[in-house]
Amino acid sequence: MIIGTGNAAGQELAEVYGSEAADTALVVPIDTLHADEGLLIDSIVIEPREIYDTTDHRYRKWLFRLANRLHMVTKSAVIQRELLLRKGDQFSAREAEEMARNLRARYQLVDAWVETERLANGRLLVKVVTIDQWSLLGGLELNRDGNRTRIKVGFEEKNLFGYNQFVSFDWVIQEGEENYIHTRFRDSRFFGIPYSVELEYNTDPRGELRQFSFSRPFYSLEQQFSFGMTVGRQGGRHDVYEDSIRVGSWQGQADQFDLIAENRWGDHDTKFGIGTWYTYRSDRISERSGDSVDFPQDTLYHQPALMLKLNHAEYLRMKRINSFSLLEDVTLTTGLETLLGRAFNSDLDGYFYDVLDVTARLGQRIGENLFFADHQHTYWYKGESRFRTRTRSTARFYNNSLSFMTLAMRLQYRTDFFDSPNDPLVLGGTSGLRGYDEYALSGDRALAVNVETRWFPGIEFLSAMLGGAIYADLGKAWKQNETFAFQDMEYSVGAGLRISLERATRSEIIRIDLAYTRQGHLALAFATGQYF
Repeated sequence: MIIGTGNAAGQELAEVYGSEAADTALVVPIDTLHADEGLLIDSIVIEPREIYDTTDHRYRKWLFRLANRLHMVTKSAVIQRELLLRKGDQFSAREAEEMARNLRARYQLVDAWVETERLANGRLLVKVVTIDQWSLLGGLELNRDGNRTRIKVGFEEKNLFGYNQFVSFDWVIQEGEENYIHTRFRDSRFFGIPYSVELEYNTDPRGELRQFSFSRPFYSLEQQFSFGMTVGRQGGRHDVYEDSIRVGSWQGQADQFDLIAENRWGDHDTKFGIGTWYTYRSDRISERSGDSVDFPQDTLYHQPALMLKLNHAEYLRMKRINSFSLLEDVTLTTGLETLLGRAFNSDLDGYFYDVLDVTARLGQRIGENLFFADHQHTYWYKGESRFRTRTRSTARFYNNSLSFMTLAMRLQYRTDFFDSPNDPLVLGGTSGLRGYDEYALSGDRALAVNVETRWFPGIEFLSAMLGGAIYADLGKAWKQNETFAFQDMEYSVGAGLRISLERATRSEIIRIDLAYTRQGHLALAFATGQYF
């Protein structure tokens, strides 16, 4: 006897997957899974499914059959690594949902869920069902954002040979900049053991990086201890802009080693954590240019830090937040995090500064409304001398009560006060004002407001879903000695096309925007992912 196979579950999944879920109607919502709470698990079956259900009339074309043949389905042994329930355990609906949520977050899957069946012996058969994504992406990608054009040629495989390993290689051609290579490898469970490994090599002239990371992240809510280690070299050219004009630059290179460990306690939803963090960093500055810029100096320091965290999380599944028709995992986090550290000099007989960072978060759902807010305040000081203060406040709002539209809003306010005001904040096309140059505005304070309606007309072609957006952006960057006036704020309005390839990626979409600015300029942008 199958438990929880009502029409509501089948209809809900039919909207997402088509006839495959509608015909079988075996998906069990979390509320129904509670009916099996405490029953002994007789056996667990893993059922990895292809990307496309070719029995569905929408996917009977040769193209979808070919995609299934070319794609290697995630192996059952790989899925098994994420199981939180074992044969002989008492069934827990909460752990079943966490297990499915972890699979959706960490694996290249369209979706994952748990089904249950009560057997004649009174025990439970648990089935873990997954639907794969297309994992190989490549070719030519054109990106134009902030009035800068970038062409990327390369590939990325997000599920190498069905083992959930990520590998990528890209050759990037930039407008007005040197071309560069960027390649990465990541295995979240290194060849099956519960450790994560990542390698990254990037020759971007404004962000060089050679890095190796090894860690044991938190794989479940019951896990108490986590640690990580990162070693690498980073560098490149740093440019200083004042209202779209480059006034100076310097070339820097830094060797860095990070070691972090955290222990946490609490129940399923509320966690208190204590962590330690150690950083070794050696900075070398060269090729300075710009008469009006105070350049940083070569430094070498050791920085230990103590972290305290208290967070409460609520887990939801909703549609039309960032994607089109897929059910998205949304985590509402409310909490407080603090970090206190000291940067010692190379001989450990003195110190450069202390750093204090406080971050507060709030996540709430009221009906069909989602609200997220966070505020981060960071101080760098020595004794009574405070030589840098940085804040970042962000609020986001979503309403998806209509089946064809989502209203999305974002407000962000940033400050960065130095003793030497020679590295200002920037505001532009990639950071809050579509249609403007990447470095259009600068100052030690920046405010941006974005309002966007995202439209979902239900148009689908060869599994690509089409939608649109109408938006308005408003923003300003200014300095301490300047007055703030709303009539001086820059703005842009525009509309855009959205293309969702939900069988290839859960979160990213293709975004094409046309913006009209306050100065009367038209700008076209091509990018991936929602703007916010």
